[in-house]
Amino acid sequence: QVAPVQLSALGVPYETARLGVYLLAGMGWYPSHATGRHLVGANQQRLGTHAGAGLTVPIASWLVLDMSVRHAWIETMIYQDDARRRVERRYDDSGTIVSAGVSVRL
Repeated sequence: QVAPVQLSALGVPYETARLGVYLLAGMGWYPSHATGRHLVGANQQRLGTHAGAGLTVPIASWLVLDMSVRHAWIETMIYQDDARRRVERRYDDSGTIVSAGVSVRL
């Protein structure tokens, strides 16, 4: 299980009354937990970066549809032996996050 916490900077290079385009980039914290009979120390706290883009489409004057896609690069630790001495830290291509939602304008 991974429950990411992300902080993003957002820029809006294009916006009209019918469509908005935005770019985003930021950092994330990815605490993960795995369960199983032979897993020892299966909890990890990893950092990562992400970048992506999104669209906003007004549905009504007070309602907006928001869709985004972002790609994440999450930290991987390489250990030397069973004593868990870390010898390398790198950021691997870790996947894509797709989201959609509806926002209410106040």
